[in-house]
Amino acid sequence: MIVWLLYVIGIILAWPIQLIFFKRKTYYVNKKAQSRWIKGGAILISNHKSFKDFMVYIFAFPFRKIYCLMSEKVFGINKMVSFLSMVMGGILVDRRDYNFGFIEKSVELLNKNKLLMVFPEGKLPTSTQMGAFYPSYIMIALKSGKPIIPLYTPGRYGIFKRARMVVGEPIYIKDYIKTDNPTKEELNEANIKIRKKVLELEAFCKKKMLEEKYHRFFSFRHFLQDFGRLHVFFIDLIVLRFKRANLGEKKYKQKINDNLIIVSNHVSFSDPLIIMGTYLRRRQHMLVSEVVYDGHKIRSRALNDLGCIRIDRYNFDAKAMEKCEDILNGKGVVSLFPEGHISREGLSEFKMGAAYLSLKTNTRVLPLYIEYRSRGYFRFIVHYGDLVDPNDLDENLNRNEKIKLLNEKIYNNIKGMEAKFGGKMESKNA
Repeated sequence: MIVWLLYVIGIILAWPIQLIFFKRKTYYVNKKAQSRWIKGGAILISNHKSFKDFMVYIFAFPFRKIYCLMSEKVFGINKMVSFLSMVMGGILVDRRDYNFGFIEKSVELLNKNKLLMVFPEGKLPTSTQMGAFYPSYIMIALKSGKPIIPLYTPGRYGIFKRARMVVGEPIYIKDYIKTDNPTKEELNEANIKIRKKVLELEAFCKKKMLEEKYHRFFSFRHFLQDFGRLHVFFIDLIVLRFKRANLGEKKYKQKINDNLIIVSNHVSFSDPLIIMGTYLRRRQHMLVSEVVYDGHKIRSRALNDLGCIRIDRYNFDAKAMEKCEDILNGKGVVSLFPEGHISREGLSEFKMGAAYLSLKTNTRVLPLYIEYRSRGYFRFIVHYGDLVDPNDLDENLNRNEKIKLLNEKIYNNIKGMEAKFGGKMESKNA
């Protein structure tokens, strides 16, 4: 009774502190299958990044006390830590003498419909990779018959950081082990499969974090970039004076919420602002040549704050490509000029960057054609081409052939618009 009272008092006092420190964000693989509201007994398993992991999970599941397997090192720090660990639901696992009494105690708690937390790695990681799992949690699941609920946390804690966790779908051990007395090989096989489930949660979490970073309409983290979009709207409206044309049935292309690559011809220094203006509802990340960056520290910082990405036009820029892949995997928008330079004499040869990114991240490409006029109120007219989908390519082609064919499709799309609308220009060189 005293232990339970101390636990409740500790939870009440720590609740506002953890809200400020952790600011937990929870993702669900399938919320209908498993949310944070857990009924009955269950075994919670998770990767292990920090001793704070358990603190996050304590407050994650409403009105449920979580018991946790803890090593002899935790209980052996000092008497105060040992007492607090016991109050918070710690169950001693003494790895020195191979005492398996914790299994029976865990089964007893689960049969009383309690929640048991297990970190199968058994220790804090020594690298960024998830360690191997010890199969003791499988024996507990077999003896208790309770489901295993996989969890994942990236382990980023701090007053200026936000803790995150992923709740996976329940795992029933009988789906992996059919016998009551499994062999060592059966245990290891089930253990490997369940560890893969947690690794899948890791990939799921990374994807969700990328989407949060690049897909949201507004974010305080990207305040300067979002504020810049507001300025672009007025610049385009008052100074550059451009209009969208040839939309017709293609109006849906302005409402694409998935990842997208925007490519365009390049006729003036105003083109980046025009491209941003055509798709103002989405935060765009534009590839900018090394010439604009190099030797200009203040300008480079400003461009980075606005979401631009420096790229070396003459060599394969792995760093820039990796950044673009993260953006597109996070359902973001990347804009680029595949010619790599301003060309007022007509469309020149395209570089392969857009096609490479499209194929690598399975992203559709939206071709645009900017028509320049020397006179008239609207000096720039933007025409929309047909979406180019990498999934439409022949699967029998190899990677290089697919990139080349995809690049040709993008080029021909814009070249067709140039042939159709370029003749309307009064003077390209004016």
